[in-house]
Amino acid sequence: MTYIRTIAQRLRVLLAGTQGLTEKEMFGGIGFMIHGNMACGVIKEEILVRVGPDQ
Repeated sequence: MTYIRTIAQRLRVLLAGTQGLTEKEMFGGIGFMIHGNMACGVIKEEILVRVGPDQ
């Protein structure tokens, strides 16, 4: 895959202990899912974060 693994590891540390957390490699990156919904991820050297509509 073409994502920076050290960034993904930092997200793992931040999300550790989150109930329902899973990881899925997709689209050349990695996504972190909470109860099946994408919460954040890493593609290349960028972090993607899902926020609510008011954000």
